[in-house]
Amino acid sequence: KLQNLQFSMGLSGPIPDFLSRLKRLTSLDLSTNSFTGSIPPTLGQLTSLTYLDLSKNKLTGSIPESLGRLTRLDQLLLYINRLTGPIPASLSHLTNASKIDFRVNRLTGSIPASFGSFNNPNMLLFLAGNQLSGPVPSSLGQAKVNL
Repeated sequence: KLQNLQFSMGLSGPIPDFLSRLKRLTSLDLSTNSFTGSIPPTLGQLTSLTYLDLSKNKLTGSIPESLGRLTRLDQLLLYINRLTGPIPASLSHLTNASKIDFRVNRLTGSIPASFGSFNNPNMLLFLAGNQLSGPVPSSLGQAKVNL
């Protein structure tokens, strides 16, 4: 009954697909490795997760829409990677999040207008170091946004 998994040992290669079979995980920390390739969309099947940290890797590609299914997430940390493309609108379903950190990637486009219906008035949103454009949606309200 594995609930917490942390690998921060300089691992490389793609993020293993088998992780999506660990349905009872509440915390997955793969930060500070050298993982390459894209974030497996199958991680969206880990609906018990409250903490997902894939920061400080060499991940490429876009943020999977499927991460929007992780509605129990408190923290989604994807900073210091090489992620590209827009922020998926599906992440607006992460209403329980207190911290979303996408700093220092290569994300483009605008912040989705739907992105901001967060329950936590002290929500922290870190987006600096990307190529985002457009206004900050008023829907973010009280959230503390770092651009």
